Amino acid sequence: MNALLKFELSNYFKKPAIYLLLSGLIILGFLIGFRQLSLSTGPEIHKNSPYAVAHMIGFLSLLGIFISTLLAALTLFKEKDTGFNLLLYATPLTKTSYLWSRFNSVFIISSIALFVTVLGFALGQLADPDRSVYGQFSFYLYIQPVLLLILPNALLCTAIVCSVAWLTQNKLIVYLSGLFLYIIYMILLLYSGSPLMAGGLPQSPDIIALAARIDPFGLSAFYQQTNPWTLQQKNNQAISFSGSLFQNRMMYLALAFVLLVFVWKTFRLSVNSKQKKVAASIDVGQETKGRIYKPAKVFVSGFKYQFQSLTSLIRLDLNFIVRGIPFLLTAVLLIFFMGMEFYGTIDQGIRLPEQYASTALMVNRIIYNLPGMLILAVLFYSNELYWRSSSNRVNLIEDSTPVGAIVPFAAKWISLSCLILVLLTLVIGAGIFFQFVYQYLEIKWTVYLMLYLLIGAPIMLAAAMILVIQKLVNHRWFGLVAACIVIFLLATSIGKSIGLTHPLLRFIGAYTGKYSEMNGWDAYLPAFFWRLCFGCSFTLLLVILLLKFKLMKHPSVRILLILLTSFTLLSGSYIQQHLRRQNVTDLLDKQQEYEVLFRKFADLPQPTVTAIKTKVELYPDRNAYHVVGIYTLSNATQKPIDSILLTFDEAITMEQARYISPKEQIAIHHKAGFIHLKKPLRPGDQASFQFSFAYNWDGFNGHEAFNAIVNNGSFVRLSNYFPRFGYQSGLEIDNLQERRKRHLGSPTPLKMLEAPRAYADDFIRLDMTIGVNHGQTAVGVGALIGQWKKGGRNYYRYQTPEPIPFRFGLAAANYHITCRAYKGKSIEVYYDPEHFENVFHLIENAVRTLDYCQKNFSPYPFKTIRFVEVSSFTEGFAGTAYPATIFMTENMIFHTNLKGDKGQDVINELAGHELSHQWWGAGQLVPDDREGSKLLTETLAMYTELMLVKHSIGDKRVLENVAMHRGIYLNERGFSKETPLYKVRPEDIHLHYSKGLVVMYQLTKLVGEKNVNQALREVLRKHAYPNSRPISTDLIEELYMVSKPAMHKQIDHLFKQTGL
Repeated sequence: MNALLKFELSNYFKKPAIYLLLSGLIILGFLIGFRQLSLSTGPEIHKNSPYAVAHMIGFLSLLGIFISTLLAALTLFKEKDTGFNLLLYATPLTKTSYLWSRFNSVFIISSIALFVTVLGFALGQLADPDRSVYGQFSFYLYIQPVLLLILPNALLCTAIVCSVAWLTQNKLIVYLSGLFLYIIYMILLLYSGSPLMAGGLPQSPDIIALAARIDPFGLSAFYQQTNPWTLQQKNNQAISFSGSLFQNRMMYLALAFVLLVFVWKTFRLSVNSKQKKVAASIDVGQETKGRIYKPAKVFVSGFKYQFQSLTSLIRLDLNFIVRGIPFLLTAVLLIFFMGMEFYGTIDQGIRLPEQYASTALMVNRIIYNLPGMLILAVLFYSNELYWRSSSNRVNLIEDSTPVGAIVPFAAKWISLSCLILVLLTLVIGAGIFFQFVYQYLEIKWTVYLMLYLLIGAPIMLAAAMILVIQKLVNHRWFGLVAACIVIFLLATSIGKSIGLTHPLLRFIGAYTGKYSEMNGWDAYLPAFFWRLCFGCSFTLLLVILLLKFKLMKHPSVRILLILLTSFTLLSGSYIQQHLRRQNVTDLLDKQQEYEVLFRKFADLPQPTVTAIKTKVELYPDRNAYHVVGIYTLSNATQKPIDSILLTFDEAITMEQARYISPKEQIAIHHKAGFIHLKKPLRPGDQASFQFSFAYNWDGFNGHEAFNAIVNNGSFVRLSNYFPRFGYQSGLEIDNLQERRKRHLGSPTPLKMLEAPRAYADDFIRLDMTIGVNHGQTAVGVGALIGQWKKGGRNYYRYQTPEPIPFRFGLAAANYHITCRAYKGKSIEVYYDPEHFENVFHLIENAVRTLDYCQKNFSPYPFKTIRFVEVSSFTEGFAGTAYPATIFMTENMIFHTNLKGDKGQDVINELAGHELSHQWWGAGQLVPDDREGSKLLTETLAMYTELMLVKHSIGDKRVLENVAMHRGIYLNERGFSKETPLYKVRPEDIHLHYSKGLVVMYQLTKLVGEKNVNQALREVLRKHAYPNSRPISTDLIEELYMVSKPAMHKQIDHLFKQTGL
């Protein structure tokens, strides 16, 4: 037994391939440890902390899926592939010795490969010159997760793939078993509480506990144990082999043992020689006279021969693919995986309501999840198809035929393409099935059909590239590894993470945009088509050069090569000419230059903008807009101003700018720099600043998240792109590692809570005219005072009756408008005509919010309340509040199924939250940017949201919300140093949102809702514009005033202490 194992291992280590594999893995581990390919766990968690090391090693253990699968396919079928199995089974080899040696050889090599990867990871961390992000090195911190995660996972993966191999004797099913393990991991990741799913939705504790027990890789149990840890625990405390982690590891080790025992009982070390006997009887007395035998005419050249050969080979390949059990398993696994994704997308977890099972929802989920699965399937099937003739030892016969090389290659390519189309069709069918199950029968067939082009076509090109690589490498396993590397670098996000982002390198990648019900396909589609055209011509050119090299002198081949070369160069040149985006290094260089030049002038007195008059021309069909504006400036300081630091956003194209005062005019030609005044602007003096700029985007260069000018459903956070005066600390490099690398020191700190208050009258009066294409309505902020048509365009003029913060945006779409007059206010909803379901419910909740806030806080300051739907192409928020106007994305408010099974009323919560910002942050109470400012905006909006839930739904739902946000806070607090709520930083969203809600709930239990509202009312009375701006301690002081002295210590604990 040991002799066989030694023989197997020595056989491995005699091959150069194993050393190439181990070298590649140690390099991969080194790059991850050196933070070139690392998964960030947070800037304040030490890179070699127990948590960070275990987190990374846990993910490295997933490599065991692919390593053990490939090793099992290589090792367990080598006798069958070479025909040696008949001789092997004739020897006195025992079943136990055979199974033991083979299993252990796969397990040991897999473990060595993973251990080498971990070793590279540790060496990479030790070689990192930036030691400021590391704690004290401890070898034990690497060994413990190896013992708890690497080895058990390697053992489980090896047990599964080996068992599948021995029970089925089918190599493709072995590949599928590895794919199944990966799919299980992907599904459980959604419910694991993984920080990689931070953008996902919170799950209930029961679901997380279940995932922790059944996750075969133990990562969910790891997250369940470590997510509640504080930052100090994550930096210092080793993971504990207890609880769900202990149960999980023991359960799967037992499962691996049981599986191996079952295989040992059922496996037979013999060849199944049962064959169907076909009896052939010949009637020797049959009359054969009169029969004439003629030789069949055989074609060995020409188009007919080549075509018949092609169809015959395709038929053979398709029979091999479709009639085998592996295809059925592939289809079932793929439908199961996508079904789970469809369900999760519709269900939305415990926080949000059920989504309608619309075509857009299904298609976007397919675009996001399916390409990677198809690529894996194509990799495995291509390997089997390409080497099938060699495995069956008929390749010499095929090579002796006059069919040539290109016909078998084309047959395999076409067969793989058919596989792609069939699997894609099955997934589309599953999406349509979900639409029927959830009774959303508005099926957009043309949108589904586009998936064949957006997903199917690029993956067909990927299939061709895989075959080309197999042809070039001419080694089954080296070719598969090389194909995996190339495809994962050029078609997945792995390549993007190391800088392979040029579209000419990513022509085999599927479409990554999205489909919006309001907007349709986005503007990335034309760029994708050009990239696809380049990919098709380049791939065909590569195939012909590889396979028809001997026929280059043939005129038709030469003409085809000239055409393909020309089209490849033309399409590539067209793409290159349209690329204007800067690489990351150039952008960082500009940020560094800005900081070095201007940070020293951060305290230089600057003029204040008091009024803005602007005209914005929107061109949604061109993804562009044009702005002309004029500022009214005032020197509100006590010193003369002789230099104005001006900054235009890099995303826009500045056309002209001019400073105008009664004493001088200065033309400006730079985006960032000083305007030097010959006649200083004295205290109280006024001037004006005229400017114009343009913006457009296309699919080649991308867009900014809050500058989404699209065909229908545009949203532009316009104030972000207007020129600013003074030093803009937000343009600094915020990555601390990058700053250390560039010797920039610490970034500009957030103003401390204790810093002196400076009265700043920086509210503005806004007069904005918006022009938009005929058929669309433009919505801004303030009061609509006029609208007209001119030159085939619609124009809308908005003015703010009272000064507002320097914060304004706009939207444009083909809107339907529903209005309701209520207590002297007009509640207006602008929405897509097809998204009418929740409009009246939204208005009812706006009425409730308006009543509550006016009764308990202060009067609403505007005559109009607008809710405006924008396309889901806009990302980064579900809703965002501006003075008198609230913008909301289509897939969060307007098109959600409030009648879903859990009854979450997102409109009551989110609409109430955003409308309450008219009191907290958007119009009345506007703190300056310092520690604790978010307590007075987001936390108070969360409080208002919770009280609305209390009065409209009841205490049960309040307790559910509090428990959910408590869980969010506990899960996220360990990734950064926690500050008390009264000094909360803007980036600590889990504090001012989730912890803030829990604290305010506890506050109402302590002093009562009525007293809390009285304190808030006083804060508004004393600090709403135009009074001095508030700071967080103003709120605490008012809470003292409405509570008993004995409660003050508890109030301090809520706001001035960390934790709950």
